[in-house]
Amino acid sequence: ILLFLFSEFFKLIVFSNTFSLLPFYKLITWVANGAPWFIMAMFLAKLIYWPIARMKWEWQLLLLLIIYLSGLLSHYYIPNYNYAWFQHTFLLIPYLFIGRLIRIYCLWDNLKLLRFSAIVFSLIIILQVFLSSLEIYVIPSHDHSICITFENFPIHVLNSILGTFFIIYISNSSIIIMNI
Repeated sequence: ILLFLFSEFFKLIVFSNTFSLLPFYKLITWVANGAPWFIMAMFLAKLIYWPIARMKWEWQLLLLLIIYLSGLLSHYYIPNYNYAWFQHTFLLIPYLFIGRLIRIYCLWDNLKLLRFSAIVFSLIIILQVFLSSLEIYVIPSHDHSICITFENFPIHVLNSILGTFFIIYISNSSIIIMNI
């Protein structure tokens, strides 16, 4: 959401030299029209992932790859049919696996990894906003409408993982500052 607002304000300031509340209007419209998709997609993703999580790692990876690619392909070949948000569900399931790996290996305790992730994530976001404002690049998004394609899904995965580490780093930093 913050990336969307920043990108919209950047476009307005650079290309029209004005300040407008249009990005806030778009955000309110988005929340009113499409925010509940996440609850349905996450519920279905957890239902589907539950038996997958009990399989051997090799089978998990194979199934998760097939499911993710099915979500991407369905966006291309079945763009107007998204019953029960199945496209979103298929794109969310691998992130449950990634979250499980982060929890198993306690990656949130590695301060160097978190700091590096925060820096790289910030640089990637700045680059994406700049390229998007020039209309060279479409920022991958996974909200009530899907803008993830085969061209930008690697950056979507990277954004998701590094963004999670970025949030954990900020949270850990704020806790340290509050204890001083």
